[in-house]
Parts: sequence; C-alpha cells; structure tokens
Amino acid sequence: MGFLRSDEHAVSEIFGTLLLVIIAVGVFSAISLAVVNPFLSSSETNQRFVTLVGSIDFRPGATPHDRVIVKHCGGQPLPANTRINVTIRNESRDFSYDVVFSSYASWLIGSSKIMDRDNSGILLGDLKNAFVKVVVFDPETNTTVMDKILQDPPYVITLPPVSISETGATFRLSYNFKYINPIALETQPAAVVFEYVIGDDFSSPTKIPVLHLKSSGDVSIPVTLSSGTKYSYRTNLSYKDVITGQIVNILGDSISFWTYQVNRGIYNFESDAPGKINDSSIPWNNGTVHDVSGPSGPHVTHVPGFFSGLALNFSSSTTDNGYVDIPHHDKLDLVDKITINTWIKPNKNDQFMGNLSEIKNTSMFDIIGKRCRDPDIIQVDDDLYAVVYLNGTAGGAFLCIVNINETNGTVATKYAPIDIIDPSIVVLNPRIFKVTDTLYGVVFGSSTDSHPAVWRVITVMIPLSTSPYIMNEFVGAGHLGSKPDIVDLSSNGAWVSFAIAFGGGYSESNDSGYVQTIEINTGTGLVKAVGNWKFQDQYSNPYKYCLEAAIVPVGSTYALAFTEYIGSGRYEGHILVIKIYDDGTMDAMWPPLVEYAYESCFQPYLICVNQDESMYALIYANKEQVGVVQTFNIYPDKIVVIPGGTFNFVVSTSNVDTAVLQVNENLYAIAYTNMANMGMLLTFQIDDDGSIPPYSLDTLTFAKEGFNPSMIPLVGPTKYAVIYGVWKVPDNWNYGFIGVVNIDTAEAVLRPVIKKDGVFSLSTDGRRFVGNITVSEAGIENIVEVSGLVSQLNWNHVVFSYSTLSRNLQLMIAPLGEGTTTYSVSCSGTIKTSVNPLIFGPFYGCLDDVVIRHS
Repeated sequence: MGFLRSDEHAVSEIFGTLLLVIIAVGVFSAISLAVVNPFLSSSETNQRFVTLVGSIDFRPGATPHDRVIVKHCGGQPLPANTRINVTIRNESRDFSYDVVFSSYASWLIGSSKIMDRDNSGILLGDLKNAFVKVVVFDPETNTTVMDKILQDPPYVITLPPVSISETGATFRLSYNFKYINPIALETQPAAVVFEYVIGDDFSSPTKIPVLHLKSSGDVSIPVTLSSGTKYSYRTNLSYKDVITGQIVNILGDSISFWTYQVNRGIYNFESDAPGKINDSSIPWNNGTVHDVSGPSGPHVTHVPGFFSGLALNFSSSTTDNGYVDIPHHDKLDLVDKITINTWIKPNKNDQFMGNLSEIKNTSMFDIIGKRCRDPDIIQVDDDLYAVVYLNGTAGGAFLCIVNINETNGTVATKYAPIDIIDPSIVVLNPRIFKVTDTLYGVVFGSSTDSHPAVWRVITVMIPLSTSPYIMNEFVGAGHLGSKPDIVDLSSNGAWVSFAIAFGGGYSESNDSGYVQTIEINTGTGLVKAVGNWKFQDQYSNPYKYCLEAAIVPVGSTYALAFTEYIGSGRYEGHILVIKIYDDGTMDAMWPPLVEYAYESCFQPYLICVNQDESMYALIYANKEQVGVVQTFNIYPDKIVVIPGGTFNFVVSTSNVDTAVLQVNENLYAIAYTNMANMGMLLTFQIDDDGSIPPYSLDTLTFAKEGFNPSMIPLVGPTKYAVIYGVWKVPDNWNYGFIGVVNIDTAEAVLRPVIKKDGVFSLSTDGRRFVGNITVSEAGIENIVEVSGLVSQLNWNHVVFSYSTLSRNLQLMIAPLGEGTTTYSVSCSGTIKTSVNPLIFGPFYGCLDDVVIRHS
C-alpha cells in the first residue's frame, strides 16, 4: 500500500490546485470532502477540525492501475494510526479492505494517502466504472472523519478547479454514462450543465451547457470571474431512464472556492489574536506564532509600528528562535512573478564582525587632575599604559601611567603625572614610541612664539616598579615639526634607529615637510640626529608648506603621505616612496609622486593592510569635512589605486585628525571627531582584494567633545581603549576622556525575515538584506541571489521582486527618510513551487506591513 506526499511525482495533476475550503465547506459528489467542525453539524466535541478530499486517479494503459487518493487539505493533523477503509465494486471485483498507515508520522496538511493495491498487494485495476467508497476513522477521538461514495455510475464528478487566478478559474468534471442505454442516449442525450453563482445561493445560477460528451471522459471549462470573490459551482445531469422511460435529474453537490486577489498575502499585525497572525487578503491564510520564551522573555511580540499601529518584533537568541508559521496555500504558487513589499527594522542585538559596545567611559580630568589635549597612548606592561598629553590651553607636556581593566573598563592612575617639558614652551602633537621594554621616546614639535620653531625628543625611563623619569632631551633642527609619525628602522648594539616624518607650517616661507633619522642609546637615552631629507629639496617644483606627513615601511623602502599647502586655500595630497640607507641617508624612488587628492587633503594616516600584497590604506579628510579611506598597491617603482577601495565618513569642521587600527585580517576601526564635535568610533572592512564595502559596520558615539584621538588594543582580543582630548576648554566642557570598548570579530549570521523553503527567502544579518529565489529553466534549477545595504537601527522599506517577463531579480531598499537604492541580478526561468509553509523570522528586529503580490 503506497503513501506519497502530494508534491511527489506519483500524484495526479488534479491536486496541483486543490479547492481551498477555509471559509465555507461543501460536500463533493465524487470527489469527496469530509469536514469535522464543531461550529457546523457535528455534535461530537472531541472531533477534530479536518478537511479531507477524496478522488480517483485514473491511470489508463494496457494494464490499468487506477488509484484512490485522500488528501489532507486543512485543519488539524491526524494521528499516524488513522484507518482508511476502501470499498470497491465493479463487474469483476467486490471487496472491502482497511489501510492503517501506522509506520508513518502524523497525517499533516498538504499530504496525501494513496491506495493503489488491495490487502493482497493486487493492483486496484480499472476503476472507471466501479463503485468506490472511502471511510476514514480517527482512533484517538473514536470518530469517523470521512464517509463518502466517490463514484457510482452513471455519474458526473465535479472536480476542484484545475486552476484559480485573480480573474477566473477552470472548472472540471469527469463523467461516465455506462449504465445508460446507448439507444436512449441517441434519442434523448444525457444533458450536463455547469451551474455557478457568487456566494452559495443557487436560486439564479449562471448555466454553461457541456456539449459533445461521449460515454465517458473528462471536461475542463475556463470561466472569467471577478477578483477576490467567493464562488460555488455544481453539475446537473439529466438523462432518460431506459426502463421507466422517465427523465432522471441528478443534481451534484456544490464546490465553493475564492478567486485570488493580486495581493496573495497581507499581514499588517493590527488585529491579531494572541498567538495568531491574520491574513487580510482573500482567501485568508492565517498563521501561528511559535514563541519560545527564555531568560529575556517572549521572543515574538507586538510593538509599535513604523508609522502607527503595530509591528511584529523578533528578539530571539541563538538558542531560542521564535517565528511565525503560515500554512501553504495554492495562492502562493506564483510561478511567473512575485513581489514582496514590507518594512523591516533590523536590531543590533546580534553579534557580528565590527559590532561596537562601550564597556566604560571615564573623564581624563578625574584620572590625572588636569585638562587633556592631543593625547597619545602606548602599552608598557600587561594592563599598564603610558599617556602623553598637553595640559589644556597651557604650555608644556605631561606623561602619566594608568591601569586599564579590560573586563570592566575602569581606569586608574598608577603613578602621578610628570612634566616632560617646560610649561613655557608651546608643544605640538606629542607622540610616544617604544625604544626598549623600559625606555620610551616622546617626539613633538615646539616653539615659544612660532619663530624659530624646533622639534624635540624626550627619552623617558618607565621602570614599572617606580615612577617614570626623564633620561635625556634632544632639540632638533629649526623646523616646526607638526604631526610627527615614527617608524622603527633597526637595532645596532646599544643604538636603535628611527625615522620620523614631520610636517612643516605655512607660517614660515622656508618650512617644508621632511624625514629625520635618529639613533637612541638604549642605556643612557641619548638621542642623536643622523640624516635629514627635505621634501622641498628634492624636485624642480619644490613642495612647500607640507603641513602633515605619515610614513610606513614598504618592503625595504618607505612610503610617505603628506599634505601640501599650495596657496589660495588649496591643499594637495601626495604619496612618494623613499629609500633609507643604513647610514641614515635617504633618496627618493621612482616614480617620485602620486597625487591622491586635489585641493582638499588634511591629516593623512597611512597603514599597511597586507604586506605580502603590498596593499596599503590611506586615511585623510577633505575640505568638505568628509573622511576618506583609499586603498593602494604601493611598490618601490609604482603606486596603483585599487578600484572600489574607497570609503567615506563625516568628520568635524574643527579637527580632522583620526586614529586607525586593524582589528583582524579584514576588520578596521577608526576613531575620529564628528560634525557635532563628539568623539566617534566606527568599524569597516577591507576585503582581500583591497575593495571596501561602502558602509560602516557599526558606529559608537562617546562624549560631548573629543579631539585628536589615539587608540590601542588592550590585552584581550576584542577590547580596545580610545583616548580623546579637548579642543576648547570652557569650564562646562569635558576635559578629555578615555573609553574602553568591545569590538566583535565574529562573522555576521544571515537570519531569515520572510521565507518559503525551496522557493524564496529574504534575510538580513544586520548589515545587509539578501534575497534569493529558486527558478527553473529547461529542467535546470538555479538559486539566484541579490543583496543590498541595511540602514541599521532604522526602518527600511524593502521590495523584493522577480518576473519571468523582465528576467530580473530586484531588491529595492529605502531607509525611512532617505532615497531608494535598487540592486538587481539578471536571471530567467519559472519560480519553483512548494507546499512548505510561509515563515516569518527568526531574525533580530521588527517586521511590519508584509504584502505578497502576484505582480
């Protein structure tokens, strides 16, 4: 005895579009519909609500082997040990047998029981002219849920519509006149009439004669109907009885159905009963909430919607996933076109790469008792860090040792701050660097009245067991020395070599950017200058007023990025490659120059992305207050801009300095000051090929004011400290602060928002929306995907669509209050169908106004 689900190949095509009987239920004539419903005729309170449809699948051939099929079309599942009794009588056989499908799981909606053999394993054979009756018994409730004669010749079987659309349906009947005398048919042909009405009142039906009938066969009749309307239809058979000579009229039972609307599902979550999700389209197809509660409470709840009313909120965890289950309905079989229109608001509950969370934020004034400007930070031991900074608007520079607890983010002073330069000296941009485990250098520009200007290096011993103390001071050549950037060159016995790239200043006509090589004695902290290489001296068209510079190793050479002021409010950015020899002297390499920004470039910051691939990233700001990240391949003999390697963010009008760190292979963090002069942190990614997705992974706002940031990783793999100073210091402003943050490094998890397994899905990972659809062409199935960017923590209007005519899979995303961005992928083929349910969730966020359309 066979058991097949209705989507398997052995099932007759008449089940492709079975009658949907959710609203009103009729009793079929020879396709039988048995319904147990306490709101209708049953008096048994323990009976299940269930809709069963029985039919005969005629399979002609040299050896006919027709089948009896009973399909579960709605209501509650039946138990695995449900009994089916089939009675068959024809000219050659008269028998009755029971079928118990005890070896299978519960009898679910959409699945069919198929009987093609009797209890002895003999095929049922030709049932065209047979009497066939089916009885279904539910042993758990001790009730009969179906008792119906499927056929008893002569007959006309009213079958469910072959197809249903927005504007019509195709009626269908099967007939057999075997027991009508052929002579009588010649003198008084059997008359068959289709009758259909809107609703179920047959007092004034529309009648369609069925012509050209033979002794048996099938007939399909297409009819134009109104959209979204309930119809009922039946057959009326009339013939002359050969014995009595009387005209016999047999009126078949009616079948009810709804034509579809263009909208095949409307879910606005406004009038949902507890645990239920209502469909406002016709015919209705409501859903059930599968809500898994956990430590944080319910995971599927109703919350205020994006404009008004209610939305559905999914706050599931990685272990407890609440979702909405909507049973399959044939109206969802949209093979030629589909549009899903909805509003989605992803939440940031999920852990994904680049997700930022603040652990603690501490005022620098509370730690050091002084105002803090232009700070820089370096690790000196496990949880000990050295901070150099300026004291507000006063002169001089200071160094203090602080303890940072990466677990709770607390910051405390380990040793009291020490003066590292006379307060009468105006200090510019102090930067700290490591010489040995206990010896550190602080480099900065300085002046008393800007004429003359000098750069300085102070060496400081930090023994950890006692307070730090100054070892030596070195005063460099007469240059302003702004924005120093330091690289470690080599170690030679007691001496360690460094190269420092400085900017100059346009207040001095002869000042230029330059690179200075120095050596520091590891025992005494003594500093000596070695080589000096001036940008201004290298070219026939000299570069003057080089305000800022950055340096980074490129193999055995070094790349320099610098800003040139060329007058009239114009700034240009340049990259060049130089060679630094063992004796500290330097030469420019070929080509000497790449211009990376015209008329707008400030504070370049150069980092290595991938040394093996010669890949680097330059961060700078333009005069439109846009921060720019641009990737390059830098070689000794050429510099190549990487296509697609640009990312923009908005920076302050007053301070455009940034700090950048590589968190892992593809994840980066930028500390900067935004347009409101608030300290900010954002994360972004650089792909292996150097391209940059044009969106931030996450952003975090720190405090009212934060300028000249410095950032450093803490001991743990995901904890970072970001320190900011102040720019102006009215009494009611902060005095700088240090924030401890966590940066997630886990890859984002793509979670479904709306899906129908095997057909389509719309998902999000909090950073992007991804839609895919399964299409079939020439017998080959393809899953086609399109994706677009998410506006995090905001409502997004999302339209996901496909049409066989346009041959285009499209995803349109419009964040609330912003414009629409459209993403598309070319593809072709018809959309695959499936009896799998429609599912909402489980993703992190809110869902509102879901409309599934045949458009």
